[in-house]
Amino acid sequence: MGRQRKILLDSNSYFRLAWSIHPLLSVEFGQDRNCLYVCREMEHEYRRSNRLRNRFHWVMEAKFIENRNRKISISRAERGEIPSTVEFLLAFVLDMEFPPEETIPSEVDLRILAIGAVLQIPVVTDDRAMHRVAEQFGVEVLSSLELLKLMLDCEHITKEKLFEIAGYWIYENDVPARFKEEWSKLFQFPLPLE
Repeated sequence: MGRQRKILLDSNSYFRLAWSIHPLLSVEFGQDRNCLYVCREMEHEYRRSNRLRNRFHWVMEAKFIENRNRKISISRAERGEIPSTVEFLLAFVLDMEFPPEETIPSEVDLRILAIGAVLQIPVVTDDRAMHRVAEQFGVEVLSSLELLKLMLDCEHITKEKLFEIAGYWIYENDVPARFKEEWSKLFQFPLPLE
């Protein structure tokens, strides 16, 4: 059996998926042994934001804390590369022009991309600006829907679970950008609630 294929989730993707798929992290699925992780900064970002704490109050329930306990392993050499990669990405981002509907990636976002770049692993994000930065640096990026498609193809989730998640996003008015067009591209069946 090959090495585990680590996949790093950004905060928004974690918040969109962890409630519906539990345990979400540190569970291998598929022949490639895909396994999802979040970085330490996700919790710091969550604790600093009243909006996130109010909207996603469940994040601090024991079962979700326990699931986040196993962090992605980063060697000492890789840890040494990450800060300089963040600085490089930040300098690049400050020179980039973003469309008005996109916000410049935060330092936490850039750290997630830097980890993806240094470890050469995919990053899951629905943030269009992060996608654009990742593209410039050859970091593989998946959207939350693309991750769900991977999970469905690997029989890690069922079609019913996919519909449940999509329905929840629609109900919560928390659908990713270009949700409908991406759904049509990825899946051969219509969206729920349509």
